[in-house]
Amino acid sequence: FSAVFDKSQVIPQNQIIKYDKVITNNGNAYNKQDGVFTAPSRGAYLFSINALSKQSELFLVDLYHNEQYIVSAYGTGKSAGFGAASNTIFLNLEENDRVYVKTQRQVHLFGSPKEVYASFTGFLVTQETFLQSVKSEVGKFFKKA
Repeated sequence: FSAVFDKSQVIPQNQIIKYDKVITNNGNAYNKQDGVFTAPSRGAYLFSINALSKQSELFLVDLYHNEQYIVSAYGTGKSAGFGAASNTIFLNLEENDRVYVKTQRQVHLFGSPKEVYASFTGFLVTQETFLQSVKSEVGKFFKKA
């Protein structure tokens, strides 16, 4: 899935960000009503968050797996005008695990229909977990030797 918003927004502290413009949503696992991706199957997934602060403002957002904090993205336009940040993470998920982006403080995010910067993307890389996948590839390598 890939979801964005194409307008500037001020989002209160401790709120899940609801990216309301869905670009792709194969399997309909991202819910734009609540901003949550729910894993349709067990596997290794890749997630990415991106944002740009409004001019002279800042943002601090966190990606969560279920209710567990994973990574942050921080940008400040206090001195440079606009602040951009992103983060990408590989997660092992079980079926029905939830992944979402939440504000750590009130955030000011920039966007417009022709300048889309705030995005939340995720996709299944393999239906094995990452560790299972590595073990499988290592096993294949030693069988060839």
